[in-house]
Amino acid sequence: MKFFRTLCLACAMFAGFAAHAADKVFPVSVKINESISTDDRGTKYDDPLAAALKEGNLGEVIGGGNSVNKAGKVEWAGIDLEVTDLQKSIPVIKQKLIDLGAPKGSSIEYHSGGKKVVVQVQ
Repeated sequence: MKFFRTLCLACAMFAGFAAHAADKVFPVSVKINESISTDDRGTKYDDPLAAALKEGNLGEVIGGGNSVNKAGKVEWAGIDLEVTDLQKSIPVIKQKLIDLGAPKGSSIEYHSGGKKVVVQVQ
């Protein structure tokens, strides 16, 4: 009986660990090399990216912003994502950005194995 209780406890601990591991998310940053307003960025990039990630059950858009120079002109736009699987998500994100017309110089950034990885969109 003691063995059975120990086995049940071990299974419960493993199930809890597996559930926690499945909840792991990875931050991904997208840099759009385009002067675009916040509202236009949301319509053109954020919403379609969110839909693509949701469709594949891969993650979500969690925020974004624009880099503005001293003259007040937007130099580039940023989108922050959280994904559940880097290997599956990065190709989806890249293809969606290409489909949406992200200009040359746009990139996807994330960390893997303790190293920063930068993927050029075009």
